[in-house]
Amino acid sequence: HLHFPVGLVPVGGRDRPRSRIDGGTDSKKGAWPWQTALFLKTEQGNNKYFCGASLLKSGWVVTAAHCITGEVYRHGNVDTDIVVGLGLTERSLPGTSKTAQAQYVPVKKAYIHEDYDRYSDAFDYDIALLELRDAVVLGPWVRPVCLPANVRQGLRMSEVGTTGTVVGWGRLGDGDTPTAQILQQIALPVQSHGTCERAMEAAGRPTAHYTSRMFCAGDLAGGRDACPSDSGGPFMVSRGNDGRTRWYLAGVVSTGTDQGCGRPGQLGLYTMVAKYLDWIHSIIN
Repeated sequence: HLHFPVGLVPVGGRDRPRSRIDGGTDSKKGAWPWQTALFLKTEQGNNKYFCGASLLKSGWVVTAAHCITGEVYRHGNVDTDIVVGLGLTERSLPGTSKTAQAQYVPVKKAYIHEDYDRYSDAFDYDIALLELRDAVVLGPWVRPVCLPANVRQGLRMSEVGTTGTVVGWGRLGDGDTPTAQILQQIALPVQSHGTCERAMEAAGRPTAHYTSRMFCAGDLAGGRDACPSDSGGPFMVSRGNDGRTRWYLAGVVSTGTDQGCGRPGQLGLYTMVAKYLDWIHSIIN
């Protein structure tokens, strides 16, 4: 059996949740093999893309809780109507992909964090795990992202000044812009707690909604941000080890300091993965 290490990229290749990447660039094919697309089976029998997620191990992905309690609760059954697409760079609905590396696996069960409040606009505890019905086939195009080894390492990855990479198929700009067909990527710096609170105050959002289980990132000049439909996707930080670069999941795309996307003075809010490591391992292991 071939072994594909986690976190390694193969050679060559209310307040609104975040739905797209503004100011990003097209990803190269196979660049982010842990990025997955979530599709919802509709009443008409079609499949609709609604959020991103990250592969943690062969049978598990992590996403934002609001993805599941929002779109899925309104239009489907949490444990039977979600399909996870893997190995995709161009977003393709199940049954339409022209690439051999694409895999589509139904979800067996959703685990939403027990402290997430779907009726609140605070987006605290915005994290969920999806158990897949079948194990995925790991290879150059599909492999897991690394989790931080411990809370301390994870916290360092969301410190002020750290630059992380966000990827997604969300909207390409503020307002009623189309979602991306090609996976977008963008590098964004983590901002300070005070900067985030000031941005929320300027947007009229309660600063109490910004908790120790979140961090914010983005460009205060505007034009570079995660946006609606990027929700659930990864905020990744690279670390070198033994001459190789591994990518770690530091955050999950959650919401923003305002209701727009990429607006000057406003930032994206991310679920801090370091605060949920025990919860994640207690479920997937």
